[in-house]
Amino acid sequence: MAVYPNYVRMFLGATDDKTGTKEILYSVNGSDYKAYSSPKTIDLSERGAFSSSKKYEVKVIARDMVGNETNKTLSFLVKG
Repeated sequence: MAVYPNYVRMFLGATDDKTGTKEILYSVNGSDYKAYSSPKTIDLSERGAFSSSKKYEVKVIARDMVGNETNKTLSFLVKG
């Protein structure tokens, strides 16, 4: 499992060359899914998501314009 310092930053992205990406949703440690707008706005770490030393699980759902969906789960440790 990857280990990162408590100032780690996480940006999300998805690419669909055929139809385009409609939305990206994320959940941190079982929280409700939230819409992720763009790395041009705010990244997850700026919301204080990874400031504590512990294990994190980030679930990501990316949907394209015709309804196809891809799911990914990322697990890592943050050490302060």
